[in-house]
Amino acid sequence: MQLSQFRKSIANASNAPRPTGGQFPASDNLKPRLQPQSGYTATLGPLFSSDAMLAARRRNRYSWFSPRANKNPDMDNEQATFWLGQFIGKNLRIHASDGRVFGGQMKCTDKDRNIILALAYEYRAPSAEAIRKAVEESGNQSATVAWNSRYVGLIVVPGQHIKKIEFEETLNFQLYSSIVMKVRDHSRIVIKSLDSIQPTTFPSDAERYEVKEAARRLLSRLENPFEQSWRLSVETPVLIAGVQTALDLGIWEKWTEADKAKPGAAVNLEQLVKWANKEVEPNLLRRLFRHLAALNVLEETDVDTWKPTPYTLSVGDTESGIPIITQCGIDHTIPAPLNLPSFLKKHNYREPVDPKSFDNYSDMNGGTDLHTLCTADPEGKGRSYMGIMQALENHKMPWTDIYDTQEIIDGADMAPGKPLLVKISNAHSRDATRLLEENPDLPEGVLIVQGPPEVIDNDAESTDPRIVKQAYDYLAPQPQLHARAYLIHAVLYEKQDAECVRLLSNIKAAFKPGYSKLLIYEIVLPEKGAASLTTTVDLQVMSCRSKRVRTEEQWGKLLAEAGFKIVHLRSHPRAVESIIEADLA
Repeated sequence: MQLSQFRKSIANASNAPRPTGGQFPASDNLKPRLQPQSGYTATLGPLFSSDAMLAARRRNRYSWFSPRANKNPDMDNEQATFWLGQFIGKNLRIHASDGRVFGGQMKCTDKDRNIILALAYEYRAPSAEAIRKAVEESGNQSATVAWNSRYVGLIVVPGQHIKKIEFEETLNFQLYSSIVMKVRDHSRIVIKSLDSIQPTTFPSDAERYEVKEAARRLLSRLENPFEQSWRLSVETPVLIAGVQTALDLGIWEKWTEADKAKPGAAVNLEQLVKWANKEVEPNLLRRLFRHLAALNVLEETDVDTWKPTPYTLSVGDTESGIPIITQCGIDHTIPAPLNLPSFLKKHNYREPVDPKSFDNYSDMNGGTDLHTLCTADPEGKGRSYMGIMQALENHKMPWTDIYDTQEIIDGADMAPGKPLLVKISNAHSRDATRLLEENPDLPEGVLIVQGPPEVIDNDAESTDPRIVKQAYDYLAPQPQLHARAYLIHAVLYEKQDAECVRLLSNIKAAFKPGYSKLLIYEIVLPEKGAASLTTTVDLQVMSCRSKRVRTEEQWGKLLAEAGFKIVHLRSHPRAVESIIEADLA
């Protein structure tokens, strides 16, 4: 039988009624139309005997795939399907272009149009009903279909191509070979695979974060230099302008509220104009939103019609902390770094680490530093700066996810008046609450939260009686003696080394040797492989506050000067900060 005749047989088989809803018609339409021809070993199929195939294998590993020795080994789906029918009786593994491997126990995942081609080849006479049932079961995503010596069923899903076929000959010799086929429309298949990835794909947020960082690396590899420069310097600024303009017009907030009634509903331009809190020209919004959709901030569903994304719904949620990040960008974190190159050039590229005498932010604002500006404008620039700090705090991993709190509990003295944890911070009592969540049976009075009076007085994070709030001057002697652990969070990064040494020395004086622990929850820049989150914070605090984020070596020197040594450093890829555990040197 000629190749063209077999193709015709395949075409006849593929013209049988298509399955719908995971069901195959209960008819003889699936009876095998390919029958072994006389003169050939049935186990190997109609075209080649074992001797002929082995000889061809020795000459050219591709040649036995086709009667023509000079045939191009690249195959389309039709040809690959045809030749697969010749491998009955082998242990097969079919490598699909989307990464799945069929063979042994095969699971079919047919999501869109079910099976568009199912070739079932009969061997050792299973009934047509058995083949029909096997293919029908393959339409169920949770069902498995065994490959065996009686039949082979190849499932081809839309957009999928065969990349490689591996088989093992099991007659009178061992033969193992792989045929690599050309993947047609490869880019389309890759795009489909990437587009299928969702946040819910991953079992944990840490794994999601790692894949997100891998996607960032992928983008850097795929973009050419012009595309990367265009994105950074041209695309992104007008993207931010569009987001902020819609925020100023109150559109995001109205959209988020409307989405609660009809989640995910698309909205047209006319409705967006109505939602604006000021009169706005429709074509202005059209141009802004067209760019937002082009960069996936919105999803365009039709002409002048868009669906929200999780990001835009968060921008419209005043409680999320997301809209204030955009405002802080406009107020602080965009203009300050833009001023930095000229500031550094003017001062011979010295590192700005002293806000009193050498400050980039003051240079940008006519001599007014960030703290003074925020104090003078508490509802404007002060609010946006404090807002981004709170948003970052909310984004951070709990310290208890990085440090095993059982190390504090084990061996601790829980007698009345004996502090278990003394938390020193510029913020709130959330860190102490985290410890309570991990250890709900702790007695009252063992958790102490210390901070400036204005912070302690306005801390509404916890009303748990087991947490004692205490106003404290960082440079004063530590009043809580012999605590099991002293936890410092978000304090040392903004202080000069001399102030840090004084604070740490006061803690050292309160230490009980062999019992107390010092835990510092701060950003630690690794010498190599720093995450973008930490490098961003480092350069922003330099641009806005003439501060720096310390490296592990710098932390070690600072602690040594105060009489401590680093015992452990615990980090997490998703975490902004690390836990430095220190003991007396």
